[in-house]
Amino acid sequence: ATQLQQMQRKVEEIEQQRARQAGHLAEQIRATQESAARSQKAAETLSGALRNNSVRGAYGETQLTSLVESAGLLNRIDFSVQESINADSGARRPDMVIKLPGRKQMAVDAKVPYSAFIDANRPDLEEAERKRLFAVHAKAVRAHVDALSQKEYWTGLPTSPEFTVAFIPNDSILNAALDADPSLMEHAFGRGIVLATPVNLWEAGNVLTQKLP
Repeated sequence: ATQLQQMQRKVEEIEQQRARQAGHLAEQIRATQESAARSQKAAETLSGALRNNSVRGAYGETQLTSLVESAGLLNRIDFSVQESINADSGARRPDMVIKLPGRKQMAVDAKVPYSAFIDANRPDLEEAERKRLFAVHAKAVRAHVDALSQKEYWTGLPTSPEFTVAFIPNDSILNAALDADPSLMEHAFGRGIVLATPVNLWEAGNVLTQKLP
């Protein structure tokens, strides 16, 4: 009888521990689900916002400014934003002009279309539709390159290579376009546009400055 009572108490303790653990697990699952729901909502909100041209432009400018500041450059000393210049194509305002050693300058544009890229990354897409959207994305980037080249920002800067840097805030955005259109980089270079991401922006700047005396 004593052993049975001890066993009964032990079973009750185990059951209480199991109930507490189950409660903790259920609470963790609910917290995870709520966190996932908030993340999904935030992602959908961001995705929707980035479809707007002005929001997308502001996002690119913010990313670009954060990048150059993290490299130690100072606003109004090492770079300027939205500076008015007089190019051969008329009055222009590049998103950023970076001042390089030797009084050289480099114009950077931070706007790039990627609505189709966002659509192509939806998880519910068929592979054929995803491939089509990536092709649309590549076509939009090529059109952006053509439009940007016509502005000829370099003609409004005292000492600048005959190129404009098109800053793309995410490597995946550029890689997706290049996968769909392998000739895009060469096409852009031929139009006086250098496609640069956060990873290779400084490398692009070094290459361009080597073209100057």
